[in-house]
Amino acid sequence: GNKILKKVLLLHVPILFCLYMLTDHGINSDGNMNINQKHLAVFTALARHPPSMRIFRGLLEVVLLGFCAAFSLYVYEQAFTKHVIAKLLFEVPYTLKGSENSSDY
Repeated sequence: GNKILKKVLLLHVPILFCLYMLTDHGINSDGNMNINQKHLAVFTALARHPPSMRIFRGLLEVVLLGFCAAFSLYVYEQAFTKHVIAKLLFEVPYTLKGSENSSDY
């Protein structure tokens, strides 16, 4: 338990520090910099260039689908054995098996 928590902290602290270094100060509507408002500079750049924002959003959706698939496989692995998951993912479905000599497929 404690070893895992230490590992998670050691992996996340440098990433969070790097994200903090990439922060940008907000700009008010009158053009003055607002020091209290910070956000990631990459989001400022994307907001100023809408085509890049669309590409970024599309890539983010693909990445989120991958993370969701990996998480669901992890949950299934905890609930079932690896043999059951391998059978579900990699075996020919029973609807396609049919007869052995069939040349329809």
